[in-house]
Amino acid sequence: MEPNIEDYSIGWICALQEEYEAGCRMLDEEFDGPETNRMNDDNTYVYGRIGLHNIVIVCLPRYGLSQATNVAKDMARSFPNFKFALMVGIGGGAPSTEHDIRLGDVVVSVPRGAYGGVYQYDLGKSLEGDRFQHSGHQNSPPPLLLGAVSELQRRHNDPRKPDMIAENLVRMQDMPTFGTPQSDRLYRSDYLHSGEAECSNCDPAALIDRRARINIRQVTVHYGTIASGNTVMKNAATRDKYAGDPNLKIMCFEMEAAGLMNHFPCLVIRGICDYSDSHKNDEWHAYAALTAAAYARALLHVVKPTRVTLMPSWAETFDKALNQIKEQVSSVSGATDQINKHNQSQNRLQILNWITPLEYNAQQSDFFERSCPGTGVWFLKSEEYRTWMSTAGQTLYCPGNQGVGKTILASIIINDLFLRSVDDKSIGLAYIYCSYLQPQEQKPADHMACVLKQLAARSSCLPMPVIELYNRHKTEKTRATLQELLDTLVCVAKMFSRIFIVIDALDEYPITDGGRSKFLSALLALQSQTSANLLMTSRNYAVIKRRMEGSRTVEIHANDMDLRRYLQERIAHGESKILQRPGFQEKVAEGVIKSVNGVFLLAKLQLDSLLHKKLPRDVRQALESLPSGSEAYDRAYDDAMTRINSQGQSSVQFARRILSWIVFAKRDLSPRELQHAVSMRHGDRDITQEDLPDVEDILSVCAGLVTVEEHRNVVGLIHKTTQEYFQRTYMQWFPDANSVLIDTCITYLSFKAFEDGPCATRIAFETRIQNYPLCVYAANYWGKHTYKNTYSIDQVVNFLKSTKKTSSAFQVVAATEISWREFGPQYNATAMPGLHLAAYFGIYEVIPKLVEVGSVDLVDWRGRTALWWASRNGHERTVALLLDHKANSCIGDSESLAPLWLATYRGHLNIAEMLVERGHAKDIDFRLSTLCLAAERGYLSLAKLLIDTDPNVIDIQYRYRRPLLLATGQGHSNVVKLLLEKGAYTDSKDGDSRTPLSLAAESGHQEIVKLLLYHGANVKTRDSRGRIPLWYSIKNEQDVIKDEHEAVARMLLGAGMKDGSRIEDEIKTTLALASDHDYSNRQPKLQYEPWFEDEELESRRPIGLNMPIDDPVVKRSCYCLKDLQDTLTSVVQVFSTPYQGSRKDAYFGAFPVLVDGALRPEGLSCRRADFFQSAYEEDNSLCNCVRDKSPDGWFTMMYGY
Repeated sequence: MEPNIEDYSIGWICALQEEYEAGCRMLDEEFDGPETNRMNDDNTYVYGRIGLHNIVIVCLPRYGLSQATNVAKDMARSFPNFKFALMVGIGGGAPSTEHDIRLGDVVVSVPRGAYGGVYQYDLGKSLEGDRFQHSGHQNSPPPLLLGAVSELQRRHNDPRKPDMIAENLVRMQDMPTFGTPQSDRLYRSDYLHSGEAECSNCDPAALIDRRARINIRQVTVHYGTIASGNTVMKNAATRDKYAGDPNLKIMCFEMEAAGLMNHFPCLVIRGICDYSDSHKNDEWHAYAALTAAAYARALLHVVKPTRVTLMPSWAETFDKALNQIKEQVSSVSGATDQINKHNQSQNRLQILNWITPLEYNAQQSDFFERSCPGTGVWFLKSEEYRTWMSTAGQTLYCPGNQGVGKTILASIIINDLFLRSVDDKSIGLAYIYCSYLQPQEQKPADHMACVLKQLAARSSCLPMPVIELYNRHKTEKTRATLQELLDTLVCVAKMFSRIFIVIDALDEYPITDGGRSKFLSALLALQSQTSANLLMTSRNYAVIKRRMEGSRTVEIHANDMDLRRYLQERIAHGESKILQRPGFQEKVAEGVIKSVNGVFLLAKLQLDSLLHKKLPRDVRQALESLPSGSEAYDRAYDDAMTRINSQGQSSVQFARRILSWIVFAKRDLSPRELQHAVSMRHGDRDITQEDLPDVEDILSVCAGLVTVEEHRNVVGLIHKTTQEYFQRTYMQWFPDANSVLIDTCITYLSFKAFEDGPCATRIAFETRIQNYPLCVYAANYWGKHTYKNTYSIDQVVNFLKSTKKTSSAFQVVAATEISWREFGPQYNATAMPGLHLAAYFGIYEVIPKLVEVGSVDLVDWRGRTALWWASRNGHERTVALLLDHKANSCIGDSESLAPLWLATYRGHLNIAEMLVERGHAKDIDFRLSTLCLAAERGYLSLAKLLIDTDPNVIDIQYRYRRPLLLATGQGHSNVVKLLLEKGAYTDSKDGDSRTPLSLAAESGHQEIVKLLLYHGANVKTRDSRGRIPLWYSIKNEQDVIKDEHEAVARMLLGAGMKDGSRIEDEIKTTLALASDHDYSNRQPKLQYEPWFEDEELESRRPIGLNMPIDDPVVKRSCYCLKDLQDTLTSVVQVFSTPYQGSRKDAYFGAFPVLVDGALRPEGLSCRRADFFQSAYEEDNSLCNCVRDKSPDGWFTMMYGY
């Protein structure tokens, strides 16, 4: 007999199809259900029994908030005796060092500490200072269920008891999709997913090594807090934050439970299907749903039915919960939608980050917050700015002296443009803050990529040109070139009606390798093609001013009104009661404004000085002697240092140590790194949190010269002029700074924590870095402070003699230095002798002492010698010293890379030549590989030296590479000339049987073509596709042949003539085919020149055949003649016939004559094989003719297969 509607007391709620199917399979018996329910309830239920419990299973709709609300509403009202519900399904795991959670495990919501088992992590209040106050605590499950959970836990942990959960798993063994997947991959939290939905493109090296888990049961169950929210958790960093919180200890993330726990008695059961990161793993969905369902069934067998009947029903509480259900469970019914939206968002973010990781949002916020309200208005109201905004394609150049507030004004301008465009997506805005402190991030391609990223991000859907750019590079994991970025920017610009680009501090852009000039040229090229508006601030540099000639100019300065606002605000919020006295504030403002001559920085420095005065008379005297003019900066900084030195001795030493690190460190330090650095003392063996000073104390003792840059999380000087001041005066203030830094670094790297050697696992390594953050700087830069005899050689030698310490230090270098990414993760680095580390940094002074205690040819864990390292890093004196100690330069590493090749590859030619000259290039493979590399890079002197050492290497093939082919391919004519003069074989072939002449013809290298022809290169040699060099000189992906290719074609034509005389009509058989304009009127318009004549050739476009159909075969094909002169008449006759008939007739009319004239078609595009296939089907007579005339496979070549 089926139960009545009043007999159903337990609800089973699912959200996804896999959960629904697994839940229904757990029923012992399935019922049809009460008829009355079908008449007044829109939901579809599955009715059944598990043990003695009558169960109702419902699956939430996949789409729509209203359906989700109706499910909960109708379920509660249709079953008035419902006592509780089980929310059974899948969730994302949150593994931690405490909880080894893996895919397929089950997590059950059990109260822990102050939390009731479910924690809504995205519900609360947003407070000042980026703080978030949570208020998402949920009620605990009913005591009856918690008691049953404890009892099932006891049984599950007892190996003597039957495995109730495993017994339930077999209920779906007939459905293979619910089987156990094989792969369980957990990636580092800092490694984002790469590629498509699967992880096939993700780097295996980013996987976390986890030990095999010993399980006494088939399913592992965890008990604790489950985090619930309105969105899918796919952020590993956020996951780890909640999992590592000692109060929360989150084990799982899901979406349905939030909001229900406080209104209905519930227990949440989740099977783990992924790790809540970007590496989505759909293959575990079904099995995770099954394990959760199996646990729920086992739990119900523990719950006593008589105890259930005593529980209160939940129907009366439902109406109160409806509004909160709408607010807090909005994502329940749209689980699939949320996942799809998340994946789209993740893909969009992945592409944007691929374009460039550079972002300036934080800098903009930081700089704008520093601005004083009301300042900069004079600029925004200026006629020049208004005209610039209203006129497309304009450049506004804004020069100004140092310290006048250019960067703050730039942030005000950017904010103004943002407010004007925030509601108008047709306006594009991009901005860049240049900085002398970050030269490694300032390359033209990086900054143009940043402009592209900002413009692309304006659209919710990425522009197609951006996606296409990404797709072109994602497989090979390459970066876009500057030209590719510019081309894409031009396409993206068409989306916008206006584009504004603001560049601040252009003067701080590195000039190395022409960086600033290239960047400016790229911006101006973009402007010329898109009418973008450019605004640039800079110091008054003549070279920049010349590039800005013709642009509108507004000189930046701090006007008196802005200065007054700034001074009044600082005085009002300062601690000086003297300056706040009536009358004093105005006197200070007048005095400072008069002396600083429109420079904000000087106003700040002078006000800092006045704020420290304790007597009114001292303030008046200081106002009377405020410096101005060219000496103002030095006087202001001198005064700041005087204030520092007037502190107690301890504070003075502390401040000088801080400034020494900030001024002389090779890179910016984070606040935590600086805390460790300045708290160190010589001989320390460890450091604890209690030893560290507060950041506020670090700032306070430095008289306002030091600041924390929040957007970069670094501690630095307040201005570039401050750095310049200390570079001039460091001998006065901290002459021993360098020795302090190296002593601190070596002491730090000698801590007890590093005496055990390198870490064996990634987790151990990251723990070491976290506990000792300064070791990253110390390991990478300690050796770069060993110069000018400012260090103790004995201290350095003692450190280098400890292989465990040096290996620990180098593990940090190998794992963190950018240039080491090519070698992959270095966590397993086991031995780095001190001699090698000295060679790595080029500390040649200690080499003799280290050689005394070990072999000079000792190798590290990858077979590298000290000479290998010194050659790699370009340390000439160290290389010479090692060679003096009989170092063997022919020892290659585990990848057979020797010092000679490595020095050449890294561009250290002096070292490479030193190795050759001193007879350290004896192995043929090393010499030959180096010659190939030198030829490819165009290193003429090194190539000559190698050939003179052993002429036999010139034509030997090395790994399918020959020097002449490499030099030709890269266009190094000077190296090509050397190789040919030394006897290189002119017709050597690469893997595709292409000769140097073929490569030069394709690239249009006229000089190289002349050299090759002069030395007897064969113009008719075919490659593996049957093509001769002439074909490559004509083929062109564009509709027009470039001048250089046309000139090369002429030389090749001349070289192919028997007597070298001029035959104008030959142009018709080759050059004319490349750009046809008139089929019926083909008077010769070009003359070829023999290859051996150096006179200037006339550059005119060829006029040849004019097919009505714009066909690539006509434009890109040419014919090589077996005997041109014998067949020339017939060729001209054919192509002189006016075009008549169909396209097929035109081709068919030409081919018989070419066949009969012993011509061979070259370069017939395989992309036109469809045409020839149809030709074969329609006219067998032509193809038979071809077969008869060409028994050697021409027919096959024509068809492209």
